[in-house]
Amino acid sequence: MDLKERSSVDPWTHWYYLTKLNAIRQHVAGLGYEMTRVLDVGAGSGFFSLALTRECPDAVVTCVDPNYRDDELGERGRAVFVRVADPQSVGRADTMLFIDVLEHVEDDQSLLRHYVDLAPPGCVVVVSVPAFMSLWSPHDDFLEHRRRYRLSEIVRVVRESGLEVIEARYLFGVILPVVWTVRRLRRGRAAASDLRPTPRLLNRILIATVSWEHRHLRNRLGGLSAFVVAEKPVRAAD
Repeated sequence: MDLKERSSVDPWTHWYYLTKLNAIRQHVAGLGYEMTRVLDVGAGSGFFSLALTRECPDAVVTCVDPNYRDDELGERGRAVFVRVADPQSVGRADTMLFIDVLEHVEDDQSLLRHYVDLAPPGCVVVVSVPAFMSLWSPHDDFLEHRRRYRLSEIVRVVRESGLEVIEARYLFGVILPVVWTVRRLRRGRAAASDLRPTPRLLNRILIATVSWEHRHLRNRLGGLSAFVVAEKPVRAAD
């Protein structure tokens, strides 16, 4: 969860965060391994990494974000919050999360490659980025995004960073037409977040509808987010 939006909604109940979490959990759990050392890059509040490891009592989580205040740094429970990841933490990670991070930096591939080079073979990397420049809106201006991606574009970045793609798809496709229309109407307005509390009934409907999509469809046509699960190759010994 972006630090600029952490006071907007409760991610533990909001449809957007819960359905994205379920999509990540579905694909990571499907790989059949237990997360023990998770590195969450651009973690913000740390919602996704902490939620993914909630039932893994032995998991150690490192949340990395250059925008943490001094009073937010250090250990809290089984998570440690840092502005810069030390190479040892990266080298021990079995899972790395880049959830809505790469769109914020000038050189997305260099950032991802930096971590991939330090990661151990077999490390699973989960990447989510906002999809389609046609969806650009004051929300992107507010969050200081530099770009939005087509699925093929983020897949290329992931592969050229030295990873093997396991899964690539769009998320939130079922609500794409509505969001596209609303954002077209809001173009030209002042920068502002789209994230706000949702009425309880609508929140439940969105959770059910979007969760069904993420569970049953492999959407490669369009959505609000482009989503990739990849792995650092395990090279055979010479």
